[in-house]
Amino acid sequence: LINFMKNNISLLLFSIVFFHSCQNQESKSDEKSSSKKTESEAENEKSVEYVDQKPCSFSVKLPVDFEMKPMYEEEEPNTDYCDYEITNSELFYSFTLKSLLKSKFESAEIDTLFAKGLKISGRQITTKIKQDNWFVWYGKVNETPYFFYWKLVVGENFVSEMDIMYEEKNKKEVEKYLKEIGDSFKSE
Repeated sequence: LINFMKNNISLLLFSIVFFHSCQNQESKSDEKSSSKKTESEAENEKSVEYVDQKPCSFSVKLPVDFEMKPMYEEEEPNTDYCDYEITNSELFYSFTLKSLLKSKFESAEIDTLFAKGLKISGRQITTKIKQDNWFVWYGKVNETPYFFYWKLVVGENFVSEMDIMYEEKNKKEVEKYLKEIGDSFKSE
């Protein structure tokens, strides 16, 4: 009986050591593949080529394959405003870029625009970032399946906004562009 127990204990210890060794190998393998995936994702992000766009009173860097078009067909350019949209990407529910003369606003002070926007946004704002002449909000559009990124910039003569809405299934893909696009968005 004692020899039987010794053999079983030895077998049990061997099984535990072997099992633990296999788990360590799998975890190292998982770490390597996840680090390769991270490197691959980083390389994919680096490989996106951006181009400066300045169709009117705002400027922005967009990936070269994003197509920006005027939202309205006008015979003569309007000097009070300009409204554009990204039309060729399936990633976005909507992606608009707009600009309006500061003189058209009751107040074009960043704090006033920030406060008024909060009152009428209709959005669940999870992140708010405010600087001297701009602010950014992230979150979810109330009663819809859409997330949003909204940036408003007060320039010398214009107030410009970028409003991006996208579905949760596209969130990871969209958000890899947001820093570059958002940081580059400026108003005259």
